[in-house]
Amino acid sequence: MLKNHSENIRFEQFTIEDLNQVDTLIKLTSQAILPFSSLRLASFLNNPRALISDVILIVAYHNETLIAYRTLLPDDIQADLTTIHFAWLSGIWVDNAHRHLGIGKKLHQMAHEAWEGRLIGTEYTQQNAEVMLSTGFYTQNVKKSGIIIYYKSPLEAVLIKRMPNLNRIRSILKLTDKLIDSFGAIKNTITKPLPFDEQYQFKLSGGLNAEAINHIQEFGAYSTTNRRSKELEWIVKYPWIASDAEALMQSKKYYFSVFAKSFSTQFLEIFFKGTLQGIVMLTVRDGALRIPYIFVKFKELDTTAKYIQQFAEKEKISKIISYHSLLNKELIKWGKRRLFYKNTTRSYMVSKSLIGLTKLETLVFTDGDGDCVFV
Repeated sequence: MLKNHSENIRFEQFTIEDLNQVDTLIKLTSQAILPFSSLRLASFLNNPRALISDVILIVAYHNETLIAYRTLLPDDIQADLTTIHFAWLSGIWVDNAHRHLGIGKKLHQMAHEAWEGRLIGTEYTQQNAEVMLSTGFYTQNVKKSGIIIYYKSPLEAVLIKRMPNLNRIRSILKLTDKLIDSFGAIKNTITKPLPFDEQYQFKLSGGLNAEAINHIQEFGAYSTTNRRSKELEWIVKYPWIASDAEALMQSKKYYFSVFAKSFSTQFLEIFFKGTLQGIVMLTVRDGALRIPYIFVKFKELDTTAKYIQQFAEKEKISKIISYHSLLNKELIKWGKRRLFYKNTTRSYMVSKSLIGLTKLETLVFTDGDGDCVFV
């Protein structure tokens, strides 16, 4: 552990090995604010790509009270024939009473030093992006285009999130959503069913069998992180979201995702004439569907998109969020039962040190890369 002292503020960093020590965990979890949930800790400690010497947590104390933390998620990049070990910036929090003191910037600097600059961040807030750029360590040139397809009206959720004062007319917004959804339901009654080739069969599974694992292993690289069945099984076994009472309780002490009313992960297996053609990973959180990973050949994307639309209708999905550009074209083409869709963009903050080890244009990410797949 490394300790720095400055005006009663003390910083500590912890490796995988440190967080396997009972005394260390007792000390960290006895704080009023948790630096990780029990679910995230289990995921961190079982990460198949993590080394025991990897720094995955940096905290700041003021008079022994935890006032800030930064977590990191170890991963690997496949660049040419070289494997580069790096970390995703997985979460940062600074207590309101101690903001604007440079603590967040110090956490970034310590993470940069611990990982020799091999860092990437995504799904960050604008405020966090400004802090990261102020360090001079990062460039913000990697972007990924996506779409959000809405099957239910998001008016209430979107407006209240942007303008909390509208909470006083929440009942009116709810009624408006219901009216819009009713219009969509009427439209769907006259929309023709999606056409399917009868030679295709589909199966949903909670895990990967031997045939599915072989398909994934043989599919070939599809992103720079080159995650395979071992990593996917880890993701499914150690999610960061739960729907039980313990998760709800921890959500009051941990300021990142812990609790959801519903959260599930499934694998879609696509067969043609009885032969496995593709695997698609699907996650659903409170009615929102994401597609973290696809192992499907181009010629099967049409059929894949049609099944996903059918799945969305059956499961009463409120929206699909997807960053797979080729699949998205098919989702738009076959999404006749949607209310509307919009384009979106995911940005990646890549450290300059990492770019020095590989070319920026070679960094290709899929939807599940980073820690997005866990939440």
